[in-house]
Amino acid sequence: MNDKTTSLLVTDGASRGNPGPAASAYLLFRDGREIASCVTYLGKETNNVAEYTALRDGLSAALKLGLQKITILSDSELVVRQLNGQYRVKKPHLQILYREVTDILQEFSSWSISHVPRQNRFIRMADALCNQELDLH
Repeated sequence: MNDKTTSLLVTDGASRGNPGPAASAYLLFRDGREIASCVTYLGKETNNVAEYTALRDGLSAALKLGLQKITILSDSELVVRQLNGQYRVKKPHLQILYREVTDILQEFSSWSISHVPRQNRFIRMADALCNQELDLH
């Protein structure tokens, strides 16, 4: 696919206990239509690991679909501010995930990431996927 339009990636991570049972989810949209989604049970993890995992996996899926321009929505203020260079990544386990994400982002012709509140309808969709997965475990 020769993608000249900007696609939307919505990500969310959830952890019950922080650390505790965790899940990550992403949804990809193109031209207003959902084109892919995935939810993954992560076992015992922190919320921040779940958020970064959702982003990494969603970006990888977007590349596999041939998407070149991506707008990312996340309710994780930490992840958004770290990727926008406003916060440093101090924790070693998050530095690994941060590097994985930034390496993948270099493959896109353009990208942006924005923090949106949990009440955002797209974030609610991703959050629902995480909670459904956590309820199964």
